[in-house]
Amino acid sequence: MLRTVICQCGLQIRVSDETAGKILRCVCGRSLLVPIHASRIPLPEDPAPDARPVAPAAAPTDRPADDGSGGPAIPEFPARPRPRPQPDSAALWLAGGGAIAVALVTLAIASSRTLRMWVAGVPPRGVTVVEAGAEEAPPADEGAAAAAPPEDANLAASGSSASEPVVPTAPAEPRVPQPSPLPPADPTALPGAVVLYSDAQPYLARMRSLKDLGGDRPIALQFQGPGGDPNIISNFRAAGTWRSNDDGRLTVDGSKQAALDLGEYGDLELYCEADAGQLGGWFVLLGWNGDQGALLYHIQLQRSSAWFAYEAEDGKFPVRRTELTDRRWTGRQTLRVSWVHGVLSAFLDGEPLGRAVPLKNAPEKGRLHLGTATTEYGPMPLRIHRLVVRRIADP
Repeated sequence: MLRTVICQCGLQIRVSDETAGKILRCVCGRSLLVPIHASRIPLPEDPAPDARPVAPAAAPTDRPADDGSGGPAIPEFPARPRPRPQPDSAALWLAGGGAIAVALVTLAIASSRTLRMWVAGVPPRGVTVVEAGAEEAPPADEGAAAAAPPEDANLAASGSSASEPVVPTAPAEPRVPQPSPLPPADPTALPGAVVLYSDAQPYLARMRSLKDLGGDRPIALQFQGPGGDPNIISNFRAAGTWRSNDDGRLTVDGSKQAALDLGEYGDLELYCEADAGQLGGWFVLLGWNGDQGALLYHIQLQRSSAWFAYEAEDGKFPVRRTELTDRRWTGRQTLRVSWVHGVLSAFLDGEPLGRAVPLKNAPEKGRLHLGTATTEYGPMPLRIHRLVVRRIADP
């Protein structure tokens, strides 16, 4: 009797009962166990030669053929063809949609550019605009265009005509570094900062600083101010001295005009922490070399408190001035004056005092002075707590 064993590849193999419980190998290479109880297929005892099924011609193999002894005969079958992978419909839809989206975006950009050109009055390339009532120009002679001189060819290539004037492009102005309006919490922590005077110093240190600033004697400073007003500096000449009070503040000794010499600098920042809430006038003189310099002047009156900027010409400050702002000094505040590349900027407690003022003939280096000037109320009785100056190096 023969029994049928089905492999995982789907091939049905007929084996004899003697192979029950044995392990056979299929033509696909898998191992399969012949069960003990399996479906049996009865065969006739003496089948006719014509009724015997003819097995298809098998491919040559190294396996031994059935010799009629009842051993297993394993037929060879061709391998099944693998199914072709079907394309992913979602990927096809995504690719097609992406291509359509790119085409729509390109068309929209081109349309918007053409529309902007029409709105600006510039027709797109290849379009000729003919005004109403104007005759259409005859077509240009190709031979004449080819014989045109090189200059006309360059003009035609650039899109301009010979009748249009060529406007030269002005060179870009150098960028002037602007100081930050925010004051530092401690200006002494800035790089290059030097404390010229501080009421927190010991007495001997304060007296030494006062002597270094020339406050113990009238310094040799005089200039002709703008005048024209009893409250504006007319002719300044330092005649008074300064003293350090018991509380450490630096004030003018007496009611005369006086000034301090803070040294010679190029680009700088000055921090003056003081009480300047009284009536009177005072100033900061920057980059002074005897002929050129900048003057920041503050006059505090009963009803106004104005700030002005002047530029010296041949050792004189003309009447022309730049009025910065009208802001009153109240209590203890910090004035920060910036002098960078000939541009004067001033801040009071971090708020700008008007706009920055560029000076035409600013010297690269000069003396720095701080002083009080006579007005109808006399010099302002400044009470200075701290003076800090910082040199600014080029980046």
